[in-house]
Amino acid sequence: MSASTDPVEAKVLELLPQAIVRVELAGSHRQMLAHMGSAKESNFVRVRPGDMVLVAVADQDPTRGRIVGLKK
Repeated sequence: MSASTDPVEAKVLELLPQAIVRVELAGSHRQMLAHMGSAKESNFVRVRPGDMVLVAVADQDPTRGRIVGLKK
């Protein structure tokens, strides 16, 4: 999956099976599905509903993305 270059801020809404997370993009009510980045790119990060994360949106499918970081 290739992703756009600049990640956007999102809020975790729901944890789904197989490490999929439903997030809502900040500034809009658009929801999308996201998964964690690969283990090579980041350390283990546990997300919970309500957490703010950075999501790289996929170029081919704007309803999918990859979590690239945890916003503190």
